[in-house]
Amino acid sequence: LDGYVLNLGPSAEGFYDIRADGVRIDDTFLDACQAQPKMYVMLKEFQARGVADMQLQFHKLKGIGLKHQIRFMADITNGTILYERFPYRIEDLSGTVAFDQNRWFINNIRGTHGQAMFTASGTHHKIGSAGQLIIDFETPKEAQTGIVIDDALLFALDKSAPQIREVIKELSLTGIVGLTGRLTKLDGGVPEFEFSRLTLSDGAVLMEPFPYPIRGIRASGHYRRITEGNAPPHDRLTIDSLAGSHDSTSVRFGKSYASVDPYGWTVRLNDLTVDRLHPDRTFLNALPEGLRSAFSSLDPNQSIGLDGMIEFRGAADRTIPVTAAWDLDTHFSGGAVTVGLDFTNVTGTATARGTWDGYSAIIDHGRIDLTSAEVLDYHLTDIMGPFNLENDRLIVGSAKAFKDRRGQPGPPQITPNESVTALAVDGIVTLNAFAALTETPIYQIELGLENGNLETYAKLYAPDQKNLHGTMNGWVSLQGHGSSPENISGRGQLQISPAALYELPVLAQVFGVLAFAPMQSTAFDYALVDFNIRNRVFDLGGIYLDGTAMSLRGRGTVGFDSQVVLDFYTMMSRRQLPVPMVNQIFGQLTSGW
Repeated sequence: LDGYVLNLGPSAEGFYDIRADGVRIDDTFLDACQAQPKMYVMLKEFQARGVADMQLQFHKLKGIGLKHQIRFMADITNGTILYERFPYRIEDLSGTVAFDQNRWFINNIRGTHGQAMFTASGTHHKIGSAGQLIIDFETPKEAQTGIVIDDALLFALDKSAPQIREVIKELSLTGIVGLTGRLTKLDGGVPEFEFSRLTLSDGAVLMEPFPYPIRGIRASGHYRRITEGNAPPHDRLTIDSLAGSHDSTSVRFGKSYASVDPYGWTVRLNDLTVDRLHPDRTFLNALPEGLRSAFSSLDPNQSIGLDGMIEFRGAADRTIPVTAAWDLDTHFSGGAVTVGLDFTNVTGTATARGTWDGYSAIIDHGRIDLTSAEVLDYHLTDIMGPFNLENDRLIVGSAKAFKDRRGQPGPPQITPNESVTALAVDGIVTLNAFAALTETPIYQIELGLENGNLETYAKLYAPDQKNLHGTMNGWVSLQGHGSSPENISGRGQLQISPAALYELPVLAQVFGVLAFAPMQSTAFDYALVDFNIRNRVFDLGGIYLDGTAMSLRGRGTVGFDSQVVLDFYTMMSRRQLPVPMVNQIFGQLTSGW
């Protein structure tokens, strides 16, 4: 004890310097502190324990009625705290606590909780008539010294910041957290947290609205409470970047967030990139129902990529269903898609923008932009056009093609921009399709071909056939259910005009001479086939082959197994000179071919 007193009496000046080493901070010490209410409240609120080397100074200035100025400093070792507003026990505590007039200082505080290491500093001072506590704290940047997300942390957050606990709960977040943060609390109020640095290592997420586990997460971000205008304050976790994986699938996104307010929560994933995704049962079950219907048409064994945005929202009232919105590009690199017909070796991109309101899904903007695909063993390129989805009803191209037009004249007027178009055999293919993506899909498909090149077709699909030339136009209408070929039915027509189908046999050329018809090296310059499809068979109800020397009419079948049965009979040439008797002889000799 050191000190002095000058000018004894009511106006005396005095100074006392009291030092004590190895003082135990325990209940006895706390009881003694009740003479200093502010110190007592602070120590009790933090449930401080430990050993301290203390220095206490009292200074009374010269004059009558002046209060003592008090200064206090304690170097603490082997301490613990358990802040009653954030009951997360910190051990191995060391550092300096000081009090000067009406202001507390906390300096060079260090402590641990399990593997986690902390440093902190702060003050408690008056703001108007109330006091304010500010503590800045952080963990080292090394991951192994971070905070483990466990029951102890969640319990502490439940007492101090339930909104943060709610975010962690919605994300089912686990891992090791590194942070730089600030605790702010007015006397008598609740603590508020802000984190300017948040990192997550060895993390895992299993969001309730999207239960697709992502593991091995490395992420960075920040957290703060936001107050805007008259809106209620809300807490926002901003994710600057995140990378993780699900088996062989890699997931990355940036500039995303999760927020909580009194009315509910929002999770928005921006700049989302997913590589090597397999649309298997686990992935489909995690999707909102509307997206599930769309992705169920994909072969689960293929690998696709995704990028874009997806957002989930939930109400504070858990009886209200979760909603979702998305704007996603799906990238194909050789997989398969089924919309009634099987499209294989698909490469390119499909874009889908839509919403899920908890009951029904809508893709109001879908766009196909595929480089190539194969359907019915035919190769298509530059496949482009719209699609949309409402619940499980998928429309590819235009819905006009499937509207009931009874009592209306002519076919529906559909522009090329309304259909899906593609290039095939140097011509343009148009596609309009409807599919009900139920457990047993129901579908209807309208296909058209304009200005296809028969020579190109022959080179690609019938290389043994020579001297085939012509321009192909046609259409086919299909309907069915399930994936079995037996369930496909439909009808169609193919026209080849102008045509040069094959060279005339010698006998036909001789008959052409007898008929006095001008000679050409090709037999037919026009072909038309009408057909129906049922029971795995193309039923060719009408085959019309017309040429200058002869014409054929026929019918037959072509099975899905490539078995061919055809019957033909001949007709008179359409270009003959009217020579008596010769025409009749030619007709008799060529009938029945």
